[in-house]
Amino acid sequence: MFAFGEVFLKLGCSIESSYRPEMKKWIVEDMKKALKYDDELIAKLTPDYEPCCKRVIPHPKYLDIFHQENVKLVRRIWLNCPGRDVELLP
Repeated sequence: MFAFGEVFLKLGCSIESSYRPEMKKWIVEDMKKALKYDDELIAKLTPDYEPCCKRVIPHPKYLDIFHQENVKLVRRIWLNCPGRDVELLP
């Protein structure tokens, strides 16, 4: 996943790059494959911003964790995170 080369990344991330739309299509298609075309996960995890606006997913296997039995995607606002516990809004 995210196997595009460093040169492509640099071209796509330049401020006025014409490569950004193609880059976004490529990234989204790669994400869909990694998420095994699960429509719910795709809707929740696909960014709505252009490539290079924010941080890139840190690890190539990041999306694979969502297919493990002991993993559940929860999208809520964090109130507090003291130590290992996370307090969420209901």
